Amino acid sequence: MSSITIEKAQFITDSQLNNIRILHVDDDRPFLEVSKQILRDVNERFEIDFAFCVDEAFKKMGENEYDVIVSDYQMPQRSGLDFLKELREQKNRIPFVLFTGKGREEVAVQALNLGANGYVNKQGDTETVYGELAHYIKIAFAYQKAELNVKASEAKYHELVDRLPEMVFELDNEGKIVFANRRVFELMGYSAVDFDDDFDANRLVAPEDFERSRRNMKEMFAGNIRQNNEYVFLKKDGARFPVLLTSIPVVKDNKLVGARGIVVDMTERKRTEYALAKNQTLFESIVNNTRDLIWSVSADDFRLLTFNKALAEYFLSTQNLQLQAGMAMGIMPTKEREDKLRAFYKKALSEGTFTVEYTTLKDPRVLELTFNVLKHQDKPFAIAIFGKDITERKKAEAAILESENKYRELANLLPEIIFEVDIKANITFANARAFELTGYSKEDLERGINAFSIIAPGDLEKAKANITKVLSGNTFYDSKYNLVRKDGTQFPVSMSTSPIVKEGKIIGARGIAFNLAHPKNIEGT
Repeated sequence: MSSITIEKAQFITDSQLNNIRILHVDDDRPFLEVSKQILRDVNERFEIDFAFCVDEAFKKMGENEYDVIVSDYQMPQRSGLDFLKELREQKNRIPFVLFTGKGREEVAVQALNLGANGYVNKQGDTETVYGELAHYIKIAFAYQKAELNVKASEAKYHELVDRLPEMVFELDNEGKIVFANRRVFELMGYSAVDFDDDFDANRLVAPEDFERSRRNMKEMFAGNIRQNNEYVFLKKDGARFPVLLTSIPVVKDNKLVGARGIVVDMTERKRTEYALAKNQTLFESIVNNTRDLIWSVSADDFRLLTFNKALAEYFLSTQNLQLQAGMAMGIMPTKEREDKLRAFYKKALSEGTFTVEYTTLKDPRVLELTFNVLKHQDKPFAIAIFGKDITERKKAEAAILESENKYRELANLLPEIIFEVDIKANITFANARAFELTGYSKEDLERGINAFSIIAPGDLEKAKANITKVLSGNTFYDSKYNLVRKDGTQFPVSMSTSPIVKEGKIIGARGIAFNLAHPKNIEGT
């Protein structure tokens, strides 16, 4: 028995492989049956199908998927070598093992030259022959799988590189472009055909940078790695733009075989830098023209680092003090205020960002102070403080609260039920008369009461339809319902309801209910 493979293979264990689908081609039907049984005994992961000639094999390959072909050499019409040659001409790289009783060495050599993955002679001890065959099937399958994995990996790499916003290229050791991603073609105006004919990468560089580019490339190939070189690139149409090129040599088997690099279009970066500078100017303008007080202090001793115009003017007007960077905590008007602010700084360092209200001592203002810790490499170096002036907001809130209190006091004096509900009909407010007539308490309201739960079952559908219309913007007058008290008894009411609108949006409903069981109300009906 003799066997030949293309290269020496490592031992592959069965646990490393999934089921292997094998198409065994041979014109000897009894032999195929025996071979199938023996191979299954050798390795239960083998799934074996038959074909009795080359034509049938091609037909089955069109209908099914196989991982390995095992083929006899001498068969009617077309031989195993004819089969292999046609497969390879079709660019089909499926693993192919020639399994034949013809032991001529020239057949083996011819098979391997055509692209066979192995050659096994049928002659010999059965256990040894099929052990060898099983081994080469696994080896051929493993190599094929590895080759597919490499191709898939390369495809993923190229797909990823093609999605990058920067230009990516690869050169051979003569400076010719062997790979360029999609971005190269987009920015430079060249096509893949342009790069097919030994395209020298230095042709992309403007004349004034040409010699420096060649010199840098030569030094890199000599082992002197240069990175972050700036050049002016020329597009195919002659347009110029600045770039930053980062390149590294590619080494394979300890031999330099080329270079790989990334090219960044500096035009956009410069536009970005200009935009950032413009935004910084705008930011400083906003910071220095706001009434809010903004400043920063060092994280170690709380000395003043930066401050805006509003803070400077405040200290100048209230303490006749000209602020300067580096000033210590002593600038505060009292020791008590100094200690309070120091406590805020320490809290920011220990707990992180927080917000607190603070009333200034002189020229009283209410500030909403937000403390933010600034870090570099996860180490605090400063604390930034934004003091939003909320004086007018606090006054407005106080006025609103006073108005609401007046409304609630008035509602509690009325002899009728006054109520408010949200968009889900949950009761959010009820006056004293509502609690008195329904038997519910404020504690019940805090736990949650839905308006529909106190509507009598017979009036529930009408109530739901009406509240839906109210929440759509309509107002209802004199709607008759029976309400259910907490103890289960009922009483009739006449209810008028209108939507509650806040900032142009309906957020609920408000209404008044007249107790029709009250003698005075009955007389008026």
